[in-house]
Amino acid sequence: MEFRKNILLWYPLKNNCSILNIGKSIDDYINDLNIKIEKFDNYNDISYDNNNNKYDYIIITGEFSLLEEFCYKLEIANNYIKKDGKILIAINNRLSLTNLNENGNINKNVSKKEIELSIEKYGFKHHAFYYVFPNYENANLIYSEDYELSNEDISRNFFVYDKDATISFNENDVYRVLLEQGKEYVNTFANSFFIEVSNLKIDTDIKYVSYSNYRKSKYRTMTIVSSKNVIKKATSEDSKQHIEAMENNIKDLKQKGIKVLEEYDGEKFVSKFIKGKRFDTELLETNTIKEFKNKFEIVKNVLEKNLISYDDLITELGDNSSDIKECIKKYDKNKLKKLRFLRKAYLDFLPKNCFIIHGKLYVFDQEWVDYNVPVEFIYYRMIMNTPNLINKFGHDNLLDEFGIYEHLGLFQELDKEFTEGVFDEKVHNIYFRQYSNIKEVASKEKLYQ
Repeated sequence: MEFRKNILLWYPLKNNCSILNIGKSIDDYINDLNIKIEKFDNYNDISYDNNNNKYDYIIITGEFSLLEEFCYKLEIANNYIKKDGKILIAINNRLSLTNLNENGNINKNVSKKEIELSIEKYGFKHHAFYYVFPNYENANLIYSEDYELSNEDISRNFFVYDKDATISFNENDVYRVLLEQGKEYVNTFANSFFIEVSNLKIDTDIKYVSYSNYRKSKYRTMTIVSSKNVIKKATSEDSKQHIEAMENNIKDLKQKGIKVLEEYDGEKFVSKFIKGKRFDTELLETNTIKEFKNKFEIVKNVLEKNLISYDDLITELGDNSSDIKECIKKYDKNKLKKLRFLRKAYLDFLPKNCFIIHGKLYVFDQEWVDYNVPVEFIYYRMIMNTPNLINKFGHDNLLDEFGIYEHLGLFQELDKEFTEGVFDEKVHNIYFRQYSNIKEVASKEKLYQ
């Protein structure tokens, strides 16, 4: 897959910098980092005795069979780094769940403790760890030491093995159990690390990074969260048009009187970091469905301002209009009359994309728009994209309360049509590949003995 650049794409490298790579080649994506690089060298291409040549950044990536190999790279870096420079390390964890799961070989690569001791050995004064999932070559989630990890974050670990691999357990199930014991346990067994090393105090203020790798290239974005703001931007030239389309969504929402947290600066979306609870967390704190529905009224009041009946929609557009989806045209007409339609619907109007601030609803991350769909479909998406609510109140109970259950087939078809338009089928199939379980294999072998 084409996600190797993700491990550096988020990092705030300074412009006009010099970079020395002493690990696995990064030649294929160094020019995708959207900064001006004054000088870039690979260690194997420079004179070994040219220690006067110092660099702003030294990149170390790769696999290390022995701790000594990793220490050798650090020793080289120590000779070539500027006094105010940084060493950036991306490496798989010896104790990663992927490593333990696939082959149980814990003699390959290095652990967090071994990395820390090696950094101290060479006299570096400061370092900062980030934790990377599913691994540094396919980074989809990166978070800092002080980030408050959640179960939702763990779901971004799209673990990847060889298609014929036999595994012992589901990684995310184990990570969730570890998280219950404390975030430090997840960190110890994280699949990969990204480490900043410097002789000066490290002031990088980034807590969390996520990518949308599962999408088609033209829709891929990254989200970068610091203590001050949240940034959403394209990951390539391909997806810049998608970011620009989001600007139109923001303008439209504001014109409708809906409060939006982001502002577009011509390249990316920036919003202030909100320390309060997201709306999905507030909903999860309700104790009954009645209490849940009462709290949900603030969303309904916004969404249900300009609804239209199916009959009026047909009168306006015509029976055979291409603006009405085929699955809706084929649906039971009597059931359609029970639904209320939005001419323009924001599919990302989800509880996790909302805050209630001083009694007002604020939204963010509104990427996707659809037309002439039922408002009940938006409620369906709100529920299905908030799994903790389903676990608490029950799938059928929630769908019933919102008048969704009898239309479930239609909404599943609408959602499928949406995801097929957005998801990269090849990547999606790899991320959601089914693997053989070692217990199943052992059982089959016993059967044939």
